[in-house]
Amino acid sequence: MGSVFLNIIGLMLFMFAIGFEDNRLIYMAASVIVLWIAFAVTYIYFNRNKGTPLEALSKISYVISLFLAVMITAMVAISLHNML
Repeated sequence: MGSVFLNIIGLMLFMFAIGFEDNRLIYMAASVIVLWIAFAVTYIYFNRNKGTPLEALSKISYVISLFLAVMITAMVAISLHNML
């Protein structure tokens, strides 16, 4: 459940970065950090639930967090490259 909130916060920070011109780099960096922390949380959750009935749910959460972290990191890298 904590990873869901971290993913939402990371996505909200990225949306703030798109909307605000002044603090764009700070919001982008914060969103990437929060999303990778969410991925680490789901990785721990996935490893703890191997062999339990919650394994499928934790695997889905793991894949979604990885996808979000990689995609937002790539978007931030492209945005930073275009800004500089």
